[in-house]
Amino acid sequence: MAQDIFVPLPPLIRFLMVDNNAGNEVKDSTQVATQLQVDIARLAKQCRVSLKCKPHDPPYTVFMNGVGVMPSGDLFAIKAKAKQGKTQAASILMAGVLGSEALGVRAAPGKQPKVLYFDTEQAKDNTVIVGHRVHNLLGWELESDHKEFWCYNLRTESLEHRKGVIEYQVKTSRPTIVVIDGVADLLNNFNDIAESQELILWLMQLADNYNVAVGCVIHENKGKDDVGMKGHLGTLLLQKAADVFEVTNSSGLFKLNHETARNMPAGFIQWRIDHGMLVRYDKKPEQVSKEMRQEHLKLWEKVFVEAGGENGFNALKRAYMKECRVSEKTARNHITAAVNKGFLVKNEDGKYELLK
Repeated sequence: MAQDIFVPLPPLIRFLMVDNNAGNEVKDSTQVATQLQVDIARLAKQCRVSLKCKPHDPPYTVFMNGVGVMPSGDLFAIKAKAKQGKTQAASILMAGVLGSEALGVRAAPGKQPKVLYFDTEQAKDNTVIVGHRVHNLLGWELESDHKEFWCYNLRTESLEHRKGVIEYQVKTSRPTIVVIDGVADLLNNFNDIAESQELILWLMQLADNYNVAVGCVIHENKGKDDVGMKGHLGTLLLQKAADVFEVTNSSGLFKLNHETARNMPAGFIQWRIDHGMLVRYDKKPEQVSKEMRQEHLKLWEKVFVEAGGENGFNALKRAYMKECRVSEKTARNHITAAVNKGFLVKNEDGKYELLK
């Protein structure tokens, strides 16, 4: 209870409380102390984690090589030396969230995906190129806007305006993931400990409050053999991020490596640029397509197990809702999509079967 909690008081309040001549100041300071105790008690209650539940996998937003990465409500980082392909890697991950499977990254089942991309480094024309690259991977018309994918250029805005625009759009749009291309541009000095701590806390609160995966694109240190993310900002980001991806470029062969994982490591993917398109290099397209199909079938196998042999539409819908933690509408849409893609078939009895 609140009255049982001792909260150390600031020096000024302690001084006022022992000063017999303080009069009303003592009374005011006591009220402040009491309010502080109440606030801490409320905060302690909010922060307690109940263990009366089974642990679940984090709510991943995408799967890379069949392994879940970039969970909602958490941070992830993409790092590399200058001009090594960080933004290309971000494009691949964003396209994966939105439905592309060409590069070995696929969206996790869930709500309708939405991606916000914030560019703090490049000119607007370059931001357009990034957006068109994502459109290419998804097979969308290049010169078009989509409600699932919004791009912003914040290069010429002040620090506070940059953060203000990001938080406002996250709050109003409720995206699946956010990518901040140039996170170091959200503070004055990436080597300032206090300023870096404040920014990381803001990013974590942004992720947690709006249940969004927040991606931070950041440079590595300049030293040839120093692959750490730059400054105190990078050190703190390494500590707090659920996933850290490193990008390298060797003679035009790009590699995205899942370097640090809080959960299971997802390996790597490689690509080249062929006539302006990002093309998977380490695996042939038909192999990638086969692996993607197998991953989808594994998910549906779990759904059928959950359904317990009751393979009618309603039973399958309920099982999918429970297994994937999605709404009834989403479950209906995904069952229909699975039939259209050839993962499921409806037999003469109105029951659904897996097509392996």
